[in-house]
Amino acid sequence: YLWVEDYKNIQKQGFNFSPRFRCEYDEDTKELTIVDKEETGESYPKNFFGDNINVTAIVGENGSGKSSLVKFIRLFLKIFLEENDTRSKFEPLSISQSLMIFYDKNKNKFLCLDYEINCNLKVEYNIECIIYEKDIYKNIDFLKDTIFPVLDYSLTYDRLIHNFRFREDEQDIKFQNFPNKSRRRVDFLDEEVETMKKIFQNYKELNAKKQWEIFEDFFHPQFITISFHRERLRNRTSRKDDNQNIIQYLRDLKLREEKITVEFLNLLNKVIENLDSEYISERFKKFKGQECKFKELCDKNTSVPNLKDRMGDWDIFKFDISSISEDEINYLLALSSTDVFGIDIIDKNDKKFNGLSFGEQQLLKVLNIIYYLANTKEIEKLLIFLDEIDIGFHPEWQKKVIKYILQLTKIIKNKEFHLLFSAHSPFILSDIPNQNIIFLNKDEKGNCKNVTNETNIGT
Repeated sequence: YLWVEDYKNIQKQGFNFSPRFRCEYDEDTKELTIVDKEETGESYPKNFFGDNINVTAIVGENGSGKSSLVKFIRLFLKIFLEENDTRSKFEPLSISQSLMIFYDKNKNKFLCLDYEINCNLKVEYNIECIIYEKDIYKNIDFLKDTIFPVLDYSLTYDRLIHNFRFREDEQDIKFQNFPNKSRRRVDFLDEEVETMKKIFQNYKELNAKKQWEIFEDFFHPQFITISFHRERLRNRTSRKDDNQNIIQYLRDLKLREEKITVEFLNLLNKVIENLDSEYISERFKKFKGQECKFKELCDKNTSVPNLKDRMGDWDIFKFDISSISEDEINYLLALSSTDVFGIDIIDKNDKKFNGLSFGEQQLLKVLNIIYYLANTKEIEKLLIFLDEIDIGFHPEWQKKVIKYILQLTKIIKNKEFHLLFSAHSPFILSDIPNQNIIFLNKDEKGNCKNVTNETNIGT
């Protein structure tokens, strides 16, 4: 449950994120009453998505406060989880009086994060409550265990939230923003490399556990290709001899119909590490990781260079993903991180990752990030924010988005998920029970109004 006193266009509004509990906040008495429907016998969709999955949809027209609500939750948690008590620096720009309640079903306890409200928590049944006010680290272990690590997916940008410093050093308290937004920019190249890395890591895991069914009719990777942008190399280096040597070497290999050699990779490394742009060469070193053995990599390459002039791109490598090691993948990712080289993944139906639509690429990225995080040993619970997830999808695909994510979470055992998404589209609600939807509207002043109890969802 969440009560927001004053944030952007949200004024004195409460929001219930659990179909099991009925929460009622009295603003005058500052009393929050929590009723457990398990005890009262009230009807609700119990374990509708599985006993380890909760879903909350936030729906409303433009300007009704959907994104503001999601942003507020992220900001609230970051403020509460700050390592140093620097809240006063941000308070005027961030949040006012507010209240957030978590339920830990394993311990049958409520955790109340009370920010200057001094709420009186009234629970109808025998569930213990722990209330945090300003001294939130009195019982930090329970805080860690109860609050989910967060995956935050949003194509929108919020300077205050994404410039926050938070406890990145803690494995069990983690915010992962996607795309990776910082300093008012999105680094799409780094984002692409990190996404590819997760796809490759997941490939091994999915194969070992035989869990490919979720991706089977969507995108099942089989090959990886590396292309070379000769014009970009020409623009990135003043060492024209090195540039010409690489181009001539590739042409000679093509004429002889031979594959890439160790000699070529040694030359390539030398050129990249001496590129004029320090930024590019540093990126190469960052992603390079442990050096792979060039001879073994060359032996696994299945293709001779394809020097057809596709906008200046020449295909130089093709590998079966199952044949290459983690070190070799790190090296190929390092090449692509320079922007002189491109990387692509081809599935078993010859579909290319870079040929997917914008929406399909975003979905594939989200699925792989969720799977990667969920298979991290330190993470037992995951709170997933999907802000305006319907952007970039055809109505038919809007129905599939949540379906794919739920199918993925169902195959991951012994983990808990709370999926919280906002959307404009009614199509995305087709398989969501009424009790799992928060409907927002605007009042006469344009402020957010929670109209869930007044809405006939059937219409």
